[in-house]
Amino acid sequence: MSQSSLTERRLVEHLRLGSREAFGQIYVRYKGSLCNYCYWLVKEKDRAEDIVHETFLKVWNNIGTLDDSSSFRSWLFTIARNQALLFLRDRRPFEELTDESSSENDDPLHALISTELSDSISSLLNALSPAYRELIVLRVYEGLSYAEIASVTGLSLSAVRVHLYRARKALARLYNEQYGDKDDG
Repeated sequence: MSQSSLTERRLVEHLRLGSREAFGQIYVRYKGSLCNYCYWLVKEKDRAEDIVHETFLKVWNNIGTLDDSSSFRSWLFTIARNQALLFLRDRRPFEELTDESSSENDDPLHALISTELSDSISSLLNALSPAYRELIVLRVYEGLSYAEIASVTGLSLSAVRVHLYRARKALARLYNEQYGDKDDG
């Protein structure tokens, strides 16, 4: 079996043995998700990428401290979260970034709709508290299980369920305030 088809657990075991190829595969597998997650936390694309690189450096240097290779994903997101929180604690007020995600190859109507939808979703998520925003991003965008979210955030499993429920309710309330039926009145 080639190393490119190895499961995550096997990749982690190879990484523990110092395999640069395993590290590269893990990097490719998780870089995008971590960048997205860190961006939602710090709101600066370049800094999010820096945090991801710092995260992978910590992974390389500390893989021996991971107790269970089946919890690698949670461990990885926890490291990224801690790096992002360190940045947020030490940083000055930030400016909102413009959305650079639209492609020049999109037809103009699709690009406009896509940009407006992305801006609307970003606006709603940004209106949430950072804690609620983080939970929504981890669950919806990164697809982490409740148990993985609990591991990443340090919350209990029941607290994750309660806070996610509240975050969704807050998001729905914000949506209704922003886009609800305007004909009442």
